[in-house]
Amino acid sequence: MFHRKWHWILAALFVLSIGGFGFFNTRTQQEPIKIYKMVIPNPKTRAITETNTERTKSSVQHEHDHDHPHGTLPPASNDEVDWRDDSAFDSTLVKKDSWKQTYPQQASTDDTDDTYPPRDWYKTEDPELHAEYFYAQLLKQFGDIPEVHIIGEHKLQIAKKVPITDDQWIKYLEASQVLWPNEKNAELLEALQKEKVEAHQ
Repeated sequence: MFHRKWHWILAALFVLSIGGFGFFNTRTQQEPIKIYKMVIPNPKTRAITETNTERTKSSVQHEHDHDHPHGTLPPASNDEVDWRDDSAFDSTLVKKDSWKQTYPQQASTDDTDDTYPPRDWYKTEDPELHAEYFYAQLLKQFGDIPEVHIIGEHKLQIAKKVPITDDQWIKYLEASQVLWPNEKNAELLEALQKEKVEAHQ
């Protein structure tokens, strides 16, 4: 019956497929899925109006005596804050990410002093106006510090096509390193400072 090789191969594949199907299709008993219904009670209707309860008589022994009724505390007066009511605290929480960095493309919409530079200042095609907006944005972002003035003036000089000296270029790189630390910037700054020292010797 199995005189050729492909008959044996076909029979082996058939046996392996039946065995694999039986092995991987084991009927393990699965745990039933439990679905819980979540109920959120309304804090305003939680106040229990009953203050007196009847004594319970049961055959089950308790570890405490039932000679006194289990009453509930009266609801808080109007002068006090009810600790069970969270609605007073929800409105006071400010949901703001203080670690989020603001980029020009993602400027927040709740700023009131957004008149200068305009929100889409980075789309400006005029080089001088773009440099002026960049300078204003740096002042807005970092404040009135010397590094901001050095970088802003450098960008304005480039936009106006004013030649820049080596000293100005080094000051610009130093200021950039303070505001935006960068390895390549530090390497370039070090190389320029070495060239300046070698030129003066």
